[in-house]
Amino acid sequence: MKFGLDWHGVLVDPDDLTIRVAKRLYGVDLKPQDCTTSKAERIMGKRYSDMVKFIEFSGLMRGYPITPGLKDAVDSWKRDGHLLYAISTLNPRCIDSALQSLKEGGVILNGRWICSKSVPKHLAAKQAGIDLLFDDDPSNVRNALDAGIDALLFDRPCNRDADPSLPRIYGWADLKRYGL
Repeated sequence: MKFGLDWHGVLVDPDDLTIRVAKRLYGVDLKPQDCTTSKAERIMGKRYSDMVKFIEFSGLMRGYPITPGLKDAVDSWKRDGHLLYAISTLNPRCIDSALQSLKEGGVILNGRWICSKSVPKHLAAKQAGIDLLFDDDPSNVRNALDAGIDALLFDRPCNRDADPSLPRIYGWADLKRYGL
């Protein structure tokens, strides 16, 4: 199978750094439940995209911690022959740098697939032949499911109020429930 893994909130946990940068640069008090693009954009407006660019191009994102249990999940999937791709709206140069950071942490993916506002994640996943998408944004999971792509919502503070009918995993250790 070919898995698509969202960068922010699935492969890495950006909340702490995002919250600190929003406060320090913009005086905005984000909470962990605000740390999705759609929620943070509503709160910060254009300042959010400026902040993300700052984090991307300053190299700060290389300091994002890997989500607990990810390395074991990736190692197991690779042993089983699955292909693993980061799927993100990040600038290609930044995602390549971020993938190098993961590699230095022992998490090696097969590559990356970039999406954008003009090519939403579910369409990019379809083009990439992704069989299963992991994302922490409920709208990306819903759109993938509606497009015929299996998808799991990665539980985070930002999506606790999401539609309870969406299939959800509560961390990488929860994969066994889905036979993964």
